Amino acid sequence: DVVGVMPQGFTFLYDDLDLFLPAAFTPADKSDDRRHSNNWQMVGRLAPGASLEQVHQQVATLNAANDKRFPEFSQILKDAQFHTESVMLQDDVVSDIRPVLYLLWGGVLFVLLIGCVNIANLVIVRSNSRVREMATRHAIGGDLIRLARQIMTETVALALAGGLLGIMLGAWATASIATLDIDALPRGHEIGFDAASAAVVLGLTVIVGLLLGVAPITRLWRMNINAELREETRGGTSSRGASRMRSALAMVQVAIALVLLIGAGLLLASFRAVLQLDLGFDPDGVATASINLPGTSYSTAAARRQFAQRALEQLRAIPGVEAAGTTTGLPFSNNLSNNVILAEGHQMEPGEALVAPANIVASDGYFESMSIALVDGRAFNAGDTPESTRVAIIDERLANKFWPDRSAVGRRLYRPSDPDDITKITDDTTFFLVAGVARTVQASDPRIDLAPIGTYYFPASQQPGANFTLTVKSTNASATLGNEMRRAIAGIDPELPLFNVRSMQEWIDRALVARRVPMLIAMAFSGVAVFLSALGIYGVLAYGVAQRERELGVRMALGGTTATVFRLVLADGLKITGLGLAAGLAGSYFVGGVMRSQLFGVGPMDLMVMGVVTFTLLLVAVLASTLPAWRASRINPIVVLGR
Repeated sequence: DVVGVMPQGFTFLYDDLDLFLPAAFTPADKSDDRRHSNNWQMVGRLAPGASLEQVHQQVATLNAANDKRFPEFSQILKDAQFHTESVMLQDDVVSDIRPVLYLLWGGVLFVLLIGCVNIANLVIVRSNSRVREMATRHAIGGDLIRLARQIMTETVALALAGGLLGIMLGAWATASIATLDIDALPRGHEIGFDAASAAVVLGLTVIVGLLLGVAPITRLWRMNINAELREETRGGTSSRGASRMRSALAMVQVAIALVLLIGAGLLLASFRAVLQLDLGFDPDGVATASINLPGTSYSTAAARRQFAQRALEQLRAIPGVEAAGTTTGLPFSNNLSNNVILAEGHQMEPGEALVAPANIVASDGYFESMSIALVDGRAFNAGDTPESTRVAIIDERLANKFWPDRSAVGRRLYRPSDPDDITKITDDTTFFLVAGVARTVQASDPRIDLAPIGTYYFPASQQPGANFTLTVKSTNASATLGNEMRRAIAGIDPELPLFNVRSMQEWIDRALVARRVPMLIAMAFSGVAVFLSALGIYGVLAYGVAQRERELGVRMALGGTTATVFRLVLADGLKITGLGLAAGLAGSYFVGGVMRSQLFGVGPMDLMVMGVVTFTLLLVAVLASTLPAWRASRINPIVVLGR
């Protein structure tokens, strides 16, 4: 019976849950015999005034009491380094993505800072060009407060124009990001550009505009009218100081852009390393779909086994299908179960912990459909029946763990059967004969390896379950194959729906979204930063050439060549760029350390990434410096000196 309806849009931990069932524990579930059923995730709300430290203490007390109650497990738990961690739910949900978010926020601030530097340069240039105007207006009675208000209005209006443009671009960018499976991120479905975001952007814009207006207003307040109105003060100390300030700001832009480029380059190199990783299977042409057999219709193992057999027969009959199978642990679906397994004859070293590899139930045809190669022995086949010898397939990791110096095929595994002595073999112990050794499969993002110890597989024909995923390899398009899979299952049971109908590549893409999205955003930030830095260098040099026209004209009149003038201006741009690159390389050391936990297959100070990125930014800076240098070399000394 339906006893309640949650509000529309409600989600908790998982976004695709539509039905909640009560966890009704029976006395048998609570008994000591079931103490190994540890596959529950517990969530609780702190009482008013309670702290997380109190939770730690209470849980530690419970663990200590159980340690005394079951002394026979004390050493085993110590060897396994058993402990309980209590964390806030918010921290647990975003633990994997938090470092990336911090990096992206840092990227936002860096881009904002570069934009502010560009506007600051623009304000300085505008302020210098209007010094005589302001001095004249003040000399004829203009009020300083009114002049300051005008300057502040102009800077805020300039910043607001940029902010409004940024809001439009931000809304477009957010809509574009939504196409990258961001719903796979924690609370990713809530990501969007709303009124609150726009208000924050506008608020920051106003603050930036106010801050940028401080410098010209301060100069206005300290202005010496007589000195400013004298013709000979043009090009004096104040102008040289302003020029140095503009150059320093451009250098800061280059440094920040280099830091962002290196960060994006490291993320790109890491993502590339993940894509080049040997997965142990081939996702090409593989379609998947999950099934949940209702207990009312499929209450027995025989009924579940019969359905799976008929389903596979129907799927294999679809034109273009090369292989089909079932699994309870699809790679990159974040759906692996770990259980303790022991090897007959394996002597545990003192202090060695029990291992709990990933446990997957798979049918015959699964390894073929996923192109998982067998390095020894055989795959599951029709001969693995409920009446035949219990068998298992293990991967290379587990084989090397238990039998590093011999073949694992023909050896036996077993699960604990004595609750008082986990490693003891009793009359109730069930053995599993190792029939084959499969290649190790990369089942998740390598940064979060869900099967670090290894994996063992049981045949579905001997352990049929109600929940499993179909894997079908075909030469047909995945979208078309999904519809054909639905029709095949509907032909067996019209009331049985398929869910999570996706290609294997889609599973991989969704699992790597926490890498892909930050990488793409970081690359976008870097592109904007490089553009703004090039614009800043160009602006500084172009304004400098305009201010130095008379000087450059004199140089050329005295025999200076166009090449000499070109090199002179270009050298100024390279000086700014060189100092900025040096500062950026120093800053990248800190950024690389922060990013260390997010990288795979690349170090935080990778020389290749740093070299390529530095050369790229240097090339852009040279191109930005070339146009002002070319214009300077084309100055006509007769025209300039005749003014």
